[in-house]
Amino acid sequence: MSESQFTRKIVDAEAEGDRTKLVHYLLTGEHGTVEMLLMKPPAEAFLWPETGGWHGAGVAYHAPFPFQDDQEPRQEPCEYVLGGRCFYDVTYSHPEDLTRAWWEAGRDDEMIWREAEDRYLAFFTARELLAKAFDDQECAE
Repeated sequence: MSESQFTRKIVDAEAEGDRTKLVHYLLTGEHGTVEMLLMKPPAEAFLWPETGGWHGAGVAYHAPFPFQDDQEPRQEPCEYVLGGRCFYDVTYSHPEDLTRAWWEAGRDDEMIWREAEDRYLAFFTARELLAKAFDDQECAE
Protein backbone atom coordinates (compact mmCIF):
# COMPACT_ATOMS: atom_id res chain seq x y z
CA MET A 1 0.00 0.00 0.00
CA SER A 2 1.47 3.35 -0.95
CA GLU A 3 1.50 6.43 1.25
CA SER A 4 -1.12 8.09 -0.97
CA GLN A 5 -3.64 5.41 0.03
CA PHE A 6 -3.52 6.51 3.66
CA THR A 7 -5.12 9.45 5.39
CA ARG A 8 -3.06 11.03 8.16
CA LYS A 9 -4.60 13.00 10.99
CA ILE A 10 -3.02 14.44 14.14
CA VAL A 11 -5.28 15.26 17.07
CA ASP A 12 -3.81 17.26 19.95
CA ALA A 13 -5.71 17.09 23.21
CA GLU A 14 -5.39 17.43 26.95
CA ALA A 15 -6.59 14.75 29.33
CA GLU A 16 -9.45 16.10 31.36
CA GLY A 17 -8.42 17.61 34.67
CA ASP A 18 -4.67 17.01 34.75
CA ARG A 19 -3.26 18.97 31.76
CA THR A 20 -1.59 15.87 30.35
CA LYS A 21 -0.73 16.64 26.74
CA LEU A 22 -1.90 13.90 24.34
CA VAL A 23 -1.07 13.59 20.66
CA HIS A 24 -2.97 11.03 18.58
CA TYR A 25 -1.45 10.06 15.22
CA LEU A 26 -4.25 8.41 13.20
CA LEU A 27 -3.29 6.55 10.03
CA THR A 28 -6.37 5.39 8.13
CA GLY A 29 -6.50 3.05 5.16
CA GLU A 30 -9.22 1.03 3.48
CA HIS A 31 -9.19 -1.65 6.20
CA GLY A 32 -9.17 0.53 9.33
CA THR A 33 -6.97 2.82 11.41
CA VAL A 34 -3.82 2.56 13.48
CA GLU A 35 -3.64 5.16 16.25
CA MET A 36 -0.29 5.94 17.84
CA LEU A 37 -0.56 7.87 21.10
CA LEU A 38 2.14 9.99 22.71
CA MET A 39 1.66 11.76 26.01
CA LYS A 40 3.42 14.27 28.21
CA PRO A 41 2.21 14.41 31.81
CA PRO A 42 3.07 17.78 33.40
CA ALA A 43 3.92 16.51 36.87
CA GLU A 44 5.99 13.53 35.74
CA ALA A 45 8.13 15.06 32.98
CA PHE A 46 11.25 14.43 35.05
CA LEU A 47 10.74 10.68 34.48
CA TRP A 48 11.62 10.99 30.77
CA PRO A 49 14.22 13.77 30.55
CA GLU A 50 15.80 12.24 27.44
CA THR A 51 12.53 12.83 25.52
CA GLY A 52 11.50 16.18 26.98
CA GLY A 53 8.92 14.44 29.15
CA TRP A 54 7.18 12.67 26.23
CA HIS A 55 6.57 8.94 26.17
CA GLY A 56 4.71 6.50 24.03
CA ALA A 57 1.37 5.79 25.65
CA GLY A 58 -0.11 3.16 23.37
CA VAL A 59 -1.11 1.84 19.99
CA ALA A 60 -4.77 1.37 19.11
CA TYR A 61 -6.47 -0.36 16.22
CA HIS A 62 -9.89 0.62 14.83
CA ALA A 63 -11.12 -2.26 12.66
CA PRO A 64 -14.33 -3.41 10.98
CA PHE A 65 -13.86 -6.90 12.46
CA PRO A 66 -13.57 -8.22 16.03
CA PHE A 67 -10.23 -8.96 17.65
CA GLN A 68 -11.69 -11.73 19.83
CA ASP A 69 -14.59 -14.08 19.16
CA ASP A 70 -16.88 -12.51 21.77
CA GLN A 71 -16.00 -8.86 21.15
CA GLU A 72 -18.84 -6.44 20.54
CA PRO A 73 -18.47 -3.35 18.34
CA ARG A 74 -18.27 0.07 19.96
CA GLN A 75 -21.67 1.60 20.63
CA GLU A 76 -20.95 4.94 19.01
CA PRO A 77 -20.15 5.24 15.28
CA CYS A 78 -16.44 5.51 14.55
CA GLU A 79 -15.10 7.93 11.98
CA TYR A 80 -11.95 5.82 11.57
CA VAL A 81 -13.63 2.76 10.02
CA LEU A 82 -15.51 2.77 6.74
CA GLY A 83 -19.21 2.43 7.58
CA GLY A 84 -18.67 3.48 11.20
CA ARG A 85 -18.97 -0.02 12.77
CA CYS A 86 -15.79 -0.29 14.82
CA PHE A 87 -14.06 -2.90 16.91
CA TYR A 88 -11.39 -1.23 19.00
CA ASP A 89 -8.32 -2.63 20.68
CA VAL A 90 -5.45 -0.86 22.37
CA THR A 91 -2.15 -1.89 23.82
CA TYR A 92 -0.48 0.44 26.28
CA SER A 93 2.99 -0.75 25.44
CA HIS A 94 4.74 1.51 22.98
CA PRO A 95 8.39 1.40 21.97
CA GLU A 96 10.21 4.04 23.97
CA ASP A 97 13.09 3.84 21.50
CA LEU A 98 10.72 5.26 18.85
CA THR A 99 9.75 8.12 21.18
CA ARG A 100 13.41 8.82 21.94
CA ALA A 101 14.35 8.80 18.22
CA TRP A 102 11.35 11.08 17.47
CA TRP A 103 12.49 13.55 20.13
CA GLU A 104 16.16 13.49 19.11
CA ALA A 105 15.18 14.10 15.47
CA GLY A 106 13.42 17.31 16.50
CA ARG A 107 9.97 15.71 16.93
CA ASP A 108 10.05 14.32 13.39
CA ASP A 109 6.48 13.12 12.82
CA GLU A 110 7.56 11.08 9.78
CA MET A 111 9.10 8.58 12.21
CA ILE A 112 5.72 8.07 13.86
CA TRP A 113 3.96 7.80 10.50
CA ARG A 114 6.42 5.15 9.26
CA GLU A 115 5.85 3.10 12.42
CA ALA A 116 2.08 3.47 12.06
CA GLU A 117 2.25 2.38 8.43
CA ASP A 118 4.40 -0.64 9.31
CA ARG A 119 1.91 -1.63 11.99
CA TYR A 120 -1.04 -1.06 9.65
CA LEU A 121 0.49 -3.24 6.95
CA ALA A 122 1.49 -5.96 9.41
CA PHE A 123 -1.87 -6.04 11.15
CA PHE A 124 -4.41 -5.46 8.39
CA THR A 125 -2.53 -7.19 5.56
CA ALA A 126 -1.97 -10.30 7.70
CA ARG A 127 -5.64 -10.31 8.63
CA GLU A 128 -6.67 -9.93 4.98
CA LEU A 129 -4.35 -12.75 3.87
CA LEU A 130 -5.69 -15.06 6.57
CA ALA A 131 -9.28 -14.31 5.61
CA LYS A 132 -8.49 -14.97 1.95
CA ALA A 133 -6.73 -18.25 2.82
CA PHE A 134 -9.77 -19.42 4.78
CA ASP A 135 -12.10 -18.39 1.94
CA ASP A 136 -9.91 -20.25 -0.59
CA GLN A 137 -9.84 -23.31 1.66
CA GLU A 138 -13.66 -23.29 1.96
CA CYS A 139 -14.00 -22.94 -1.82
CA ALA A 140 -11.71 -25.93 -2.35
CA GLU A 141 -13.78 -28.18 -0.09
